[in-house]
Amino acid sequence: LSVGDVITLGLPTSPTVNTRNRWAWDIEEFDNIVASSWLDQTSSNAASSINPTTGTSPSTTQSNELVFAAFGYGSRTFTPSTGSLFTVSPQQKTTAGSSDRSLSNEWKFVTATGTQVATGKFSAPASAAAYVGLLATYKTTGALSAVTGTLSLADGAGFAGTFVAPLLSDNRTYLL
Repeated sequence: LSVGDVITLGLPTSPTVNTRNRWAWDIEEFDNIVASSWLDQTSSNAASSINPTTGTSPSTTQSNELVFAAFGYGSRTFTPSTGSLFTVSPQQKTTAGSSDRSLSNEWKFVTATGTQVATGKFSAPASAAAYVGLLATYKTTGALSAVTGTLSLADGAGFAGTFVAPLLSDNRTYLL
């Protein structure tokens, strides 16, 4: 992507497909993801627990990778696992009664092959809750860093927003 590019997010409008009226998303930008065949391993878990997890991924195929995890859940406070060196992105939250939705992302760079898992804990209220946890590992070129930039986005229902940060270049992958 280049400066001025637009990311458009579309949600299904059919009532049989899209029964939710609130959505949360986050755009993260990372430097030095390989240009092709960038996705390496994934894991996912959908359950109800006070301690959500993504499930454990298969072992990464190369040593330098980005590990990115996302948790989707209802209204509560989520604390990511702090002992596993993840960087935590700001929680994205919609609010409107009993249908609140939240999205919490965390990521880290690894320099050795191995399995990956992300976990956390729900509080406020501190009780089991339904969630979906997803994890993906992305192959990097070896130089590991997060970068910044400005992106405009819009969805099919007319919502528009801007992701703001200071720098964009051609060597970026945008995770939505």
